[in-house]
Amino acid sequence: MTMTGTGLLQPTAVIDRDLSLKEAAKLARKSVDTIRRRLWDQKVPGAHRDGNSQESPWVIPVAGLLESGLVSVADLQEFDRRVDAKYIELEERVGALSVELANATVRLETTERLLAQANGEVEHHRRMVERLLPAVLSPTTRGV
Repeated sequence: MTMTGTGLLQPTAVIDRDLSLKEAAKLARKSVDTIRRRLWDQKVPGAHRDGNSQESPWVIPVAGLLESGLVSVADLQEFDRRVDAKYIELEERVGALSVELANATVRLETTERLLAQANGEVEHHRRMVERLLPAVLSPTTRGV
C-alpha cells in the first residue's frame, strides 16, 4: 500500500503485504488457531515473529499464505476488491469530513469575530458607566 495526499493507504497488490495473525485468519477464512498451528509447524514461508520473544506478534507475508495453500488467488482477488471498495468509501468520507471541517472553521472564525466585537462593546459600555457613575452618585445631581 502507498500513502496518498489524504493520508490514506492506497491499495496495491495484496501479495506484497504482511499481515498480523488475525488479519491472516480473516483473509484465509480460517480460525486464528488454525493459522497459529500452521505457523508453529513452519508451514507458512516467510512468517516470523516481530521480536525475540514467544509473545512477539507474528508477521505473515501474504505470499507465504498463498504458497502454503491457506489462500487462493481467487481469495486474494476478492480481498483486493474489498480493499478497493473500502478505500473508495474512506476517500469519499475524508472528502466529506474535509468539507465539514472547512465549514466548522468558518463558523468558528465568525463566532470568534462576533465575540471579539461583543467584548469590545462590553468594554466600551463599562468605560461609559465608569465615567458616568460619579456624576450619577454625586450629591449635586441627587437634588441634595
